[in-house]
Amino acid sequence: MGGREVGGLAQLLPGYRSVANPDHRAEVERHWGFQPGAIRPRPGLTVWEQIEAMERGELDLWWVAATNPLVSLPWLDRVRAAVARCPFVVLSEAYAGTETAAVAHLVLPAAQWSEKAGTMTNSERRVTLCPAFREPPGQARADWAVFAELGRRLGFTEQFAWNSAAEVHAEFVALTRGRLCDMAGLSHALLAEHGPQQWPFPEGTAPGGGAARLYEDHQFPTATGRARLIAEAPLGLAEPPDDAYPLVLTVGRYLAHWHTLTRTAHVERARKQHPGPVLEVHPSDAEPLGLTDGAIALVSSRRGSVRVPVRLSAAIRPGVVFLPMHWGASQPEACEANRLMHELGCPLSKQPELKAAAVRLE
Repeated sequence: MGGREVGGLAQLLPGYRSVANPDHRAEVERHWGFQPGAIRPRPGLTVWEQIEAMERGELDLWWVAATNPLVSLPWLDRVRAAVARCPFVVLSEAYAGTETAAVAHLVLPAAQWSEKAGTMTNSERRVTLCPAFREPPGQARADWAVFAELGRRLGFTEQFAWNSAAEVHAEFVALTRGRLCDMAGLSHALLAEHGPQQWPFPEGTAPGGGAARLYEDHQFPTATGRARLIAEAPLGLAEPPDDAYPLVLTVGRYLAHWHTLTRTAHVERARKQHPGPVLEVHPSDAEPLGLTDGAIALVSSRRGSVRVPVRLSAAIRPGVVFLPMHWGASQPEACEANRLMHELGCPLSKQPELKAAAVRLE
């Protein structure tokens, strides 16, 4: 939720504004004290477009924060080769030894959630203040402080004159005034005193007065007041199985690890629950290949191969196999599931499919 409200996508500006909309750009330019036309009308690059730009030698600096793309992106061999062409890779990271740190030229120590103040918005639009409960270690700093220092060094001293996370939040909520996600009445102080609040929360709203449900009056934020629904026919798999690659691989998460082991690799309880990756295969798919429970399978797609122990399971559909995505190249049990996945995705959202690729087992 929060990423869209603040404009954290390549085509967005804060307050659910679009980079392509000239009125939206003008509103943000005035708020930030920029000259008209300072914000480019062309959206930024999506993540995969960034990889393609590196391949062409067109991206000179890549700054990664709060993610580990050298595990989580599809077609990892292609990603590694592209990133190797980027002259300057910067990583803001709270944990040492990640796969992305291995390819970075500069690693900046980042404060994690427990070491910095900020707000979190959940999927029912409820905004919660998350205060820090300990100091960041060593030279680690909150992301806003790092970006503000960079902004000031680039000459934008007025725009980056913040001294606290509360000041950053105040600037953000002012940009939401009058928008669908109006939070102009929220502040760190109000959230600290009255607890989580739901937006919209315009100025003057009493604590607890945010809308519990939107659109109960059947009026929507469109020119006609009516909802606009999109009905698209399913396109099927971008890479369906065939004679050479007869199975569909889907990748996903184990609850105990969830992401790329940057944190949970250090938690004994999580490692015991899922000590390593396994390939789940239906017995009817394993039998013709001579694969037994615990055997090692070579899983191959058009992009690469991995070796992994097999677990026979009737809980998975015949014709489909499953791999977890957590075990990157830095792990002793390395099994880079996303080496096998293609980069094709939705033409509207630009989201890679990531959950289905044609594979064969040996």
